[in-house]
Amino acid sequence: MLELKIISVKSAELQSNPKVVPAYPIALAAVITNGQGFNMKAHLKELSPFEGSEPHSHELLIINESFYIEDRVNEIDPDAWYEQGTSLLSETERPYVNYRDIFDQNKLPDGRWKARGCTIYRVLEAALTEAGFPKIHNMLNHCTLANCFLRPALNGNSLNPKQIDVDIAKEYLVEFVERLKPKLIICASSNAYYAVVRDLKFDCPVVHTSHPVSVWWNRDGGKCGRTKFINSIKETLFKT
Repeated sequence: MLELKIISVKSAELQSNPKVVPAYPIALAAVITNGQGFNMKAHLKELSPFEGSEPHSHELLIINESFYIEDRVNEIDPDAWYEQGTSLLSETERPYVNYRDIFDQNKLPDGRWKARGCTIYRVLEAALTEAGFPKIHNMLNHCTLANCFLRPALNGNSLNPKQIDVDIAKEYLVEFVERLKPKLIICASSNAYYAVVRDLKFDCPVVHTSHPVSVWWNRDGGKCGRTKFINSIKETLFKT
C-alpha cells in the first residue's frame, strides 16, 4: 500500500544522519514509499537510474553528475524543479533527462553514438570493454547508471548545486544503493563526490574518478580517470 511520507528534521539531525532530508515550505522532501524505500515522485520518474539488462548489472553502480539540457539560458529554479519536475520541460527537452530515451535515440545499430553529447557513454563503454566485460551492443547494460543530482544542468556544464540538491541527492542515493546492493560504486564526477558521495556510508567500495569527458580522464596515464576506473573493476568484480 502506497503512503505519502513527509520527513521534517532540524539541520543538526541532517548532519548526524545523511539519510534524512529536511522538509521545505513546499514539501520537497515528500516521497512515495511502498515499503521498499525511496521512490522518486511521479514528476521525477523520468530521471530514474538505468539498470542494465545483463544478469549482474546491479554489481557495478556508476554515479554520474546529472543530466543536462541544451539551449537554456538559466538553470531551472530548484524549488520549482522539485515541486514540478519534468512538467517544466518542453517535449524536445524531456528526452535529455531519461536514460532510455537517450540510448534509444542515440545508440546506432553499428554500436556508435549519434549525438556529440553522448561522448560520456562512448568513453564509459570503452572502459568497460577494457575492464573485461563481454562485448555487447550497448556495454552499459553491464552496469547500473544513476545521477547524483536530480536537477539537470545546462549545455554540458556542471550543475551549481544548491543545498536542496545536495539534501535530496543524499536521501535518494542512500535508499537506492540499499535496494540495489552493488559490489562496487564508481563516482565519475568530482562535483558529485565532494558535494554528496564522500559523506555517505555504503557497504561496498566507493571509488572516485574524474569525469569521463574531462581532460583528467586520460592525463598521467589515466591515474585519476580511465586507469583508476578499469583497475577498480578488475580488482573488485573480476578478482579471482
